[in-house]
Amino acid sequence: ATVKSGAFARGIQALDGSVEVFSDSCQSLVALAELGHFAAGDPLAEQAVAAELAAVKAWEPDVLQLACTHFPLFQEVIAGYLGSGTALISVGAEAAFSLREYLAENSMLAERDCGEHQWFTSGAAEDFSAMSAKLLGRSITAQQHINSETLKT
Repeated sequence: ATVKSGAFARGIQALDGSVEVFSDSCQSLVALAELGHFAAGDPLAEQAVAAELAAVKAWEPDVLQLACTHFPLFQEVIAGYLGSGTALISVGAEAAFSLREYLAENSMLAERDCGEHQWFTSGAAEDFSAMSAKLLGRSITAQQHINSETLKT
């Protein structure tokens, strides 16, 4: 939906109109990540990255924006495929850094090391919970499945 909306391309071009933007959704990477196939050396991950990013590699970009929450999981595989000439940027990590900076500048940082966590997913909560150890490095329990219907209530 984000790629179809053109939001990233418009945002980047608003900052610098001379930048060329190539966008693609890479849906097979989302499915593979949710099945736990994203590590370097995983043949399915390596093949999917090569298939999905062949046009990107031919384009030889200076920067590749990992805009989907799933794509940073493939960072090592993508970096290996595209080579050192392409910088990778995780949109999620950059958003987190910006939020921390904003909270610090406005004296809004919590005065504790860790807060409570609640986990939400647009997929099946049970599936996300089962995959959490591989994705997050620790087990969690997703408490709610978020979709267009639950957002209306």
